[in-house]
Amino acid sequence: MRTTAMPPGPPLPMPVQTAIWSRQARRFLYACQDRYGDVFTLKVLRETWVVLADPDAVKQDSEIMGEIAAREIEGWPTGVPYKLRPRMQALTPLRRRRPPLPRRLLRPVRDGGRPARVGETS
Repeated sequence: MRTTAMPPGPPLPMPVQTAIWSRQARRFLYACQDRYGDVFTLKVLRETWVVLADPDAVKQDSEIMGEIAAREIEGWPTGVPYKLRPRMQALTPLRRRRPPLPRRLLRPVRDGGRPARVGETS
């Protein structure tokens, strides 16, 4: 099994990084850039992010992605129906499915302040 080394990042547990990110994202990003440089790793919201903080690196990354997309699109058939989803997935790998939010977070609050039941209208 091949493992890819990730750029350095804060050694804090994911829940702590998420809490800091949710309250002071900009300050957290600048602190990480000062400490780890223009490319660093964050673990936020059950995901691992690689942050490019240098505008030139972002531009270069965008250009590379554009070249990859152009090569993929050149191979798409013309004049005949085909399945687009697998072709798009070749460009953007599927993300891991997130667990659903608890139902209590998805319910609207009624006028009296009581959460509505699923399917209930006000």
